[in-house]
Amino acid sequence: MYTYTLKIKEKRKRLFSIGIFYVIHAQMKRSHHTYFLKLINNFLPRSSLCCHSSVVCRFQSSYYYNRLVSNFSTTRTVKGNSISLGRSEKVLTHADNTGNAKMIDISEKKTTRRVAVAASRVSLGATAFELILKNKLEKGDVLAVAKIAGINAAKQTHLLIPLCHSIMLSGIDVQLLLNQERHAVDIRVTVRTNGQTGVEMEALVGASVSSLAVYDMCKGVSKGITIDYTRLEEKTGGANGTYSRSA
Repeated sequence: MYTYTLKIKEKRKRLFSIGIFYVIHAQMKRSHHTYFLKLINNFLPRSSLCCHSSVVCRFQSSYYYNRLVSNFSTTRTVKGNSISLGRSEKVLTHADNTGNAKMIDISEKKTTRRVAVAASRVSLGATAFELILKNKLEKGDVLAVAKIAGINAAKQTHLLIPLCHSIMLSGIDVQLLLNQERHAVDIRVTVRTNGQTGVEMEALVGASVSSLAVYDMCKGVSKGITIDYTRLEEKTGGANGTYSRSA
C-alpha cells in the first residue's frame, strides 16, 4: 500500500483541482495510477473533477495546466514516503483562508518613502489631435481638464477601489504629452507618500481617469478614440522593493 499526502489549500476550485491531479498523476509509475485515481476521486468533490485518463490527456496540453505547473513545486517518493505539493510564495493577499475578500492590516508595517508611476495612452485620430494641438475644442482646454481629473482621482482612490487604504499623499504629478506621430496623448502620473503601503493604485487610478477625461472632452469629434493601455511603469519603497517596466 502506498501513501500519498496532498497539501492543497484551495481544494474546491475546478482548475486548481485538475492541475494538482495532473501534476501528481504524471509523476507516478503506471502501476500506481489505478490506486491514485480511486484515492483522488474520494478526495476531491465530484463536481470538480471526474478522474479518467481522458480528462488528463485533454488537460495536459492546456494553458491552465502549464500555468499551474509553473506555480507549484513537486517532490515524489514512493513506498514509505510521500508526494507533496507546496504552493509558491506568491499568494493573493486580499483574500482570507476561506477565499473571502479582506482588507490587509498594515499596522505592523514600517513607514517608508514610496513612489509609483503609471502611464496611459489615448489614441485620438488626426482630427481630434489637431483640435487639441490648436486648443480649439468646443469643451475647452483638454489637457488642463484631464490633468485636474487625474489629480482628483488619485486622491479618491480609496473610495473607488474597495480594499485600498486611505493614504496621506505627499505629492501627485500628472503630465500630458502630445504624441504627434501617433496622434495620441501620453499620460504619466507620479504619486508619492511616506506611509505603510504603496501608491501603485493611486497612480493607476489617476492615469485611468485622466485618460477618460481626454476621451470625454473629445468624444463629440471622434467616436473612434481608444485608450490603448493603462499600466504601472515603476515603483519604489516597501517590502517588495523596486520595480521598473523598462528594466
